[in-house]
Amino acid sequence: MIASDPVRAPSIDQSRATAAARLRRDGTAVEAPVTVDRCAYQVPAIDRAVFIMRALQGKGPLSFRGIIEATGLSKSTCFSLLRTMSSLGLIELDSDRRVYRLGISLVELGASASDQLSYLRVVKRYLAHLSADVDATFVIYRRLDQEHVSIVDKLERLHQVRISVPIGTVMPIQGGSFGRCFMAYDDPQSVDAVLRGGLHAFTELSVTDPSVFRQELVRVRERGWAVDREGFALGVSTVAAPVFGADGKSPARHWRHRDRKRPE
Repeated sequence: MIASDPVRAPSIDQSRATAAARLRRDGTAVEAPVTVDRCAYQVPAIDRAVFIMRALQGKGPLSFRGIIEATGLSKSTCFSLLRTMSSLGLIELDSDRRVYRLGISLVELGASASDQLSYLRVVKRYLAHLSADVDATFVIYRRLDQEHVSIVDKLERLHQVRISVPIGTVMPIQGGSFGRCFMAYDDPQSVDAVLRGGLHAFTELSVTDPSVFRQELVRVRERGWAVDREGFALGVSTVAAPVFGADGKSPARHWRHRDRKRPE
């Protein structure tokens, strides 16, 4: 712990469940709790700091109280983290509105991270040529966990209708053609786990019948690509294809294809 409260705080798991449920209810990008790996070498302070940044990513600028409500952290712990993160430029305080937002240092780090992802440079080079021929927008996704993907990058034509979802947005794997490309190569047990809670109706055209969804996964695996016709967003139809890993049999697990974490 970074700091302790004078009164007994709720248990870690209780705080996780409460904050994660609130984030899901509000419809933010941080949609579900991600199980924390309780390894002996994990640093709780970093875990908490990342969760604060994820909350700001999903909900936008937040007040001190808003961050506490979103994360479930104690006041003293949250205060210490915010001061340290502010000094490092990871977050910034808007003194007029009295809210915290993500800092400029994250932009610099993100740009460097993108440059260092060699596979991303290769993919974008090919997509740049394809975009010129097809005259379409391309979005690169990476799978985060069993139920979520995140936007890594996108290539948009200036004269086309732009995609407003920003890079880094976390999205449910059930949504759109991108999720089908990942799930089509999952084992049956993994697919069962994702579908156990049912299928969400994002629009009136969404596939909500698990049996129909499973049939689509079979077709995706047979032909090598997936299509979604306004099932994730009205007026938007997408086609997605997986990028395979070194084994040539399953989509690369380390990256998030086309279209969290609770602190200790």
